[in-house]
Amino acid sequence: MNRLLAVLILACLLAGVVRADDADDSPVPITPQNAAQLTIQHTLEAHEMPVSALTFGVLADGRAVLATTGDNLSLRLWDARTGEALVEAYPHSSVMKGVAFAPTGDVIVTASWDRTVRRHRISADDRGGYTLEQLPAFVGFTHIIDRVRYSDDGAWLGFAVGDGSVHILDNADFDRRHIYAFTALSILDIAFVPDADGAFLTATGFPDDGLWLGNGITGDDPQMLPQAHAGGINALALTTASDDGWTLATAGDDGTVHLWALALGDDGATMDALAIITAGTGNEWLSGVAFNAAGDLLAVASREGGAYLYDVSDTTAPQLLREINGANGAGLVAIAFDDSGAWLATGDDSGVVTVWGVPALNE
Repeated sequence: MNRLLAVLILACLLAGVVRADDADDSPVPITPQNAAQLTIQHTLEAHEMPVSALTFGVLADGRAVLATTGDNLSLRLWDARTGEALVEAYPHSSVMKGVAFAPTGDVIVTASWDRTVRRHRISADDRGGYTLEQLPAFVGFTHIIDRVRYSDDGAWLGFAVGDGSVHILDNADFDRRHIYAFTALSILDIAFVPDADGAFLTATGFPDDGLWLGNGITGDDPQMLPQAHAGGINALALTTASDDGWTLATAGDDGTVHLWALALGDDGATMDALAIITAGTGNEWLSGVAFNAAGDLLAVASREGGAYLYDVSDTTAPQLLREINGANGAGLVAIAFDDSGAWLATGDDSGVVTVWGVPALNE
């Protein structure tokens, strides 16, 4: 009798007879096995001009949010689950090219071509919404600011300056700062190595295209690493740490993504080549790259096309799973997974942000 009842309940659930609020509507992590089911969850008319940056975060109250910036100078926060607009602000006088959440969820940082890095405290208001309170900014730079990143533990804040330098700050004491000056005219990306005590990677641009390892704790001279692209590295992504180290993805303007096994030791870093992915037509400008939370799915964004999803559960033999496109065929500028791996966001040249996910059972 109990077995028959269980079968009937299951049949009703699958048929949609059981109410939606009785079923589990938790976000479904995106995996290589269900990537074919990936559908658009929200289409956000986020900015009237091209999207310039985006990132996911979790606020101090536990709400999962998406932050986006656009060439119209706006910063917007969205509820990641519902797509509800939460905050709109205009904190800079020029385009923001970087945005990052503090892991504590109460601060968001923006980096702009107005030569400032600004911190904003996120607070709940008495109407169920949120407000941004400007905290002391980092000013006085003579060049644009292109990127900003937090380390995964929130101990370090890093940003890239248009004079070819990277600034790494102790988040507990902003006066403690290491400045790394490169001979490149620009810094194309920076990424902290997860669980690595201040270690970070920097991709430098023309005329000194390269990949470097630095350390925010020691401030030692950076170590030059192999990069293997025909041009510059536009974007970096790292998996979480494993017993063997990290998997690093580098996306270049030569239309390829290189996968590396990265290991850190007392004598610096070692990198072993794992695979080379030729994305799309093979000559596309790749603008972003991101791993899901499990590290077995890689998303690659293209300015010429859409995003390409690869199964990288075997990092030596990546497999293309599918392609997803921007709104109206617009090229993609930015791409990111949330920390849970349940949502993938893309931002495009038309100003639209698309949030993708796998439908829950009751949808």
